[in-house]
Amino acid sequence: MVDIKTDWNEQNLKEYVKYTIFSRNKTVRITLISFALCCVFILAFCLIVFFVFDYILTLILAGMIVVLAIAFAAFFAFNIKSSTKKILKANAESDLNRVMISEEDIICFNDEEPIGTVSWSKMADIYFNERVQTAYLTTERNAALILECSNILSGTADELKEIIGKKRDELSKKA
Repeated sequence: MVDIKTDWNEQNLKEYVKYTIFSRNKTVRITLISFALCCVFILAFCLIVFFVFDYILTLILAGMIVVLAIAFAAFFAFNIKSSTKKILKANAESDLNRVMISEEDIICFNDEEPIGTVSWSKMADIYFNERVQTAYLTTERNAALILECSNILSGTADELKEIIGKKRDELSKKA
């Protein structure tokens, strides 16, 4: 059993928003990669035509492609920051500040007082981000738990990874 604080801060929430936007949905990832490849191809074509035929219009078009790519990146950065702030504001008064995770269920606490349990069968998505050592658990009703290994009160990060891994495997078999 792992006892862990559910501390939502701007950094871990930003990572969760990035995960939900870019990693959760393959269509978004394919679209972004396709857009980037098209921009690179058009940019290269414009530069080749400029250097071979000395058409200034292609250099202007290349500049517009670069500006478009920068605007696209800024749009995503703004959306991530905006979503993070909205979610933090909406969850500022949450009673949930600690959970105990076992292979049977997830017990939710407000300080030392249990306020409920969440069954693993209610989970729609389970993901462990190795880079930031954080588990993301999402229920069927889109409630999310963000569990950072640095916030573990009792138990170990390896125990958390083991439980998360088993439950993720069970979830994929169920799907």
